[in-house]
Amino acid sequence: MASVSIVVPTFNRPKLLPRAVRSALLACPEDGQVVVVDDHSVIPAISVLKDISDTRLRVITNGYEKGASGARNFGVFSAFGDAIFFLDDDDEMLPNYCLRVMKSGFHGSLAGYCAIEHVELDGSTQTISRRGLDRGLIPDSASMRKKIAGLQMGFWIRKDVFQELGCLDPLLTTDEDTDFTIRMCSENIGLWYDPDPGVRQYSHLTANKGGQLTKTTPKDVVARNYLRTLSKNHATFPPMHKARWFLLSRFLRRAIEAHEYRLAWRVAMDIKPLYLSICGIAFLSVKTIARPRRHLTSTLINRLFIQR
Repeated sequence: MASVSIVVPTFNRPKLLPRAVRSALLACPEDGQVVVVDDHSVIPAISVLKDISDTRLRVITNGYEKGASGARNFGVFSAFGDAIFFLDDDDEMLPNYCLRVMKSGFHGSLAGYCAIEHVELDGSTQTISRRGLDRGLIPDSASMRKKIAGLQMGFWIRKDVFQELGCLDPLLTTDEDTDFTIRMCSENIGLWYDPDPGVRQYSHLTANKGGQLTKTTPKDVVARNYLRTLSKNHATFPPMHKARWFLLSRFLRRAIEAHEYRLAWRVAMDIKPLYLSICGIAFLSVKTIARPRRHLTSTLINRLFIQR
């Protein structure tokens, strides 16, 4: 059986990290490893984990670009596993997940992800899954949204494929997972989906915005990260491919949320091909009209055209 490495990037989460690492060790095969990549935390991860004694655990300091992407890239390069699993430092990996993947998905695909067990504030749990997807390779006919896998969704990939695709973009402080899986799609690399949960997340962490980087990053920064993903990837698909509209519309939504109206209109008017630009302009017109307490569309368009 191929070897497994679980990569856990961490930054300033000393109370949550031990729980994540213990869950990873429970899920990790006996001949696998758990690689914790400390992105220069104030309290070093090695001291936080000093009470965990397991030969499979390796704690290293990020030697690449600072940030979640750089830490994950460094972890992958430092790992010996054929299969790389990613786990966030505030989540838990369920005990049988790696074994499930290695017995099924790893031999049928190059990468994959799974459903999530979500723990509510009252302690109850629910499974968050992608509707309409069964266990196995995601069909080509599936929407682009279903082909996008977050790295917190039990994401795994063959190490050689991760490296051949150029790893995660260190300039993206968020949305690096969408950028990466979009690149996978452009190379026709299919994803394996498991409808049974492989990771556990907690509502109290997402409720106080401690669980997801996208929720803690300023909205204007998120919008610009989405724009980078759009700029890098939309032209890799054929002109009429649905992925182009998927990337443009998700950026426009984020730009509107951040009140980055001028940027949104500039991108919509400049993007190619023409049909995509027309769709973007129509989309913005509808969205801005639907927000009467914000800038009226007519006033906004006049200002934008004057200042272009």
